[in-house]
Amino acid sequence: MLCDIQAHKGYTEAMYRLGVFYYLGLRGVRHDHSKALTWLLKAVEKSDPRSMELLGEIYARGYGVERNYSRAYEWFVQAARQKHYSALNGIGYLYVKGQGVTGGKNHTMVIMSQICCMDSSTH
Repeated sequence: MLCDIQAHKGYTEAMYRLGVFYYLGLRGVRHDHSKALTWLLKAVEKSDPRSMELLGEIYARGYGVERNYSRAYEWFVQAARQKHYSALNGIGYLYVKGQGVTGGKNHTMVIMSQICCMDSSTH
């Protein structure tokens, strides 16, 4: 598989896609959460925000790892800080569930407003 070759060569996009393939069992790849985590973490080492968001989802759901809402929150915040705004959905989900969000409502609102205002502060 070309994606596998590219991932081993260090291409971030291929690492992310391979992680997704293993996580969801797509494109003839057998479902393997361990391999999914391996590839997503390699993509995170190259600062890929989509991998950070997916890791947040994995930890929030407890797929292939022990469910850890605090860790999920950290991954979602890291992704959102890199302007991957769909990660804000994950933060909102954890807030609504009352899980993994430290400092309560005010702290969460401050984090979200800081993330959302990053673009306007740079222009």
